[in-house]
Amino acid sequence: MLASELKKSETQQRTALNDSISQRNVATLARRAGCEACSRWLKGRAKTVSGMRITARVFRLDPSVDREPYYKEYEIPFEEGMSAMDVLDYIYQNLDGMLSYYDHAGCALGICGRCTGRVNGRAGLFCQVPVTGDVTLDPISPSRVLKDLVCEKKEQSENHNGLPLA
Repeated sequence: MLASELKKSETQQRTALNDSISQRNVATLARRAGCEACSRWLKGRAKTVSGMRITARVFRLDPSVDREPYYKEYEIPFEEGMSAMDVLDYIYQNLDGMLSYYDHAGCALGICGRCTGRVNGRAGLFCQVPVTGDVTLDPISPSRVLKDLVCEKKEQSENHNGLPLA
C-alpha cells in the first residue's frame, strides 16, 4: 500500500470512528483492534479536550519481585466523562505496559464485576466509576493480589443471599 493510500485510509478510519461512536468506545475499540492510526489520533485529541492533567496513584505489587506494595504516580490528560478504566487504559497504552488490571471486551457494561476495585477508597467497578480529578486506584482486596490490581477471586459456593449453590 502506498503512503498516500495509507494516510487516506487512516483519515477515513478516524472520520468514521468519530462520526459513529463516542470517544470512550473508540478508545476501547482502538486498543482492542490494535489500530495504531486510531491510537495516535486519540492520544493527540485527549490532550486538547480540556488541557487539564490529573495525577493517578496506582497500587503496584508484583509478588515475584516486590516485598511490599507501593504506589506509583502517573500524570495523564483529563477528559470529561472518563472512567477509572479509561485512566488505567491510558496508563497501560501510553506510560506503563507492565501494569496489570482486569479488562475485557465486554467491559464498560458494568455486568461482570471483574474490574472491581477501590477508587479513592470506595469500592466500585473501574469501568463504571467516573473520574473527576486526581485519583487513587487500589485492588479490592490487597491481601489476595496476584499482581497490581488483579486479585485472586474467591470460589463462589454461595449465592448473594448466603444460600448454597446447587
